[in-house]
Amino acid sequence: YNRVEKLERCLHHITNQSIGKDQYEIIIVDDCSKDFTPDFCKDYASQNENVRYVRNNVNKGLATTRNEGIRNAKGDLFLFLDNDLLVNQEFLEEHLKIYKKFPNEKLAVVSNITYPPQILTNTNFGSFIQSRAMGYRSKQDMEGINISDLPSNYFAGGGSSCRREDAYAIGLFEEGLKKYGSEDELFGYRFKNYGGRICFCENAKIIHDDENVLPQFWRTKYIELGRYSLRTLAEKEPELVNN
Repeated sequence: YNRVEKLERCLHHITNQSIGKDQYEIIIVDDCSKDFTPDFCKDYASQNENVRYVRNNVNKGLATTRNEGIRNAKGDLFLFLDNDLLVNQEFLEEHLKIYKKFPNEKLAVVSNITYPPQILTNTNFGSFIQSRAMGYRSKQDMEGINISDLPSNYFAGGGSSCRREDAYAIGLFEEGLKKYGSEDELFGYRFKNYGGRICFCENAKIIHDDENVLPQFWRTKYIELGRYSLRTLAEKEPELVNN
């Protein structure tokens, strides 16, 4: 939504992959942007045969917008990517390797994400957030964590993947969540309860193209989460809130 410059950088990375363009499609879902996102996306799709553009007629929020992408997808695997994420060239190939290794398993794969080093230079808070990311935790923080079978809260909507049949089996993303937060944690929670396994793919690497690593930005997000998302979560999955 209204981030066409970041979207352009994101697309540059995801359209230049080590696998052939005939092996994957890119669906851009525009949540009714007010900038020149539509013109850019239509032009980009016209120049890239594996790119499709879908636009919401009204602003629907992240969870519903992800589901619009799912409903428009043709493939057997879904990979969710926010438009401020820059992936490495082997990104899709590394995800595919895991699914080929476990063809009959209910499986979700999460990626190895980091902020650009220059963003973290002058912020202890940003460095702390980075230290929470899988792949950057200390040996002590990794105690008791099995990277081949992660707890549900490690599923992240940006950079994670799953099979089509499993996403539909758990009801897709919760569309009752309109504001910031928890749609991915809830998806992971339902996926694990469904008998799924979440694993970490170290070689599927992402740079989080986001400068908002200061405490006040995160405070605003958590206030929004508390005012809106927690109410829906308490109604839908009270055990998740308690956990």
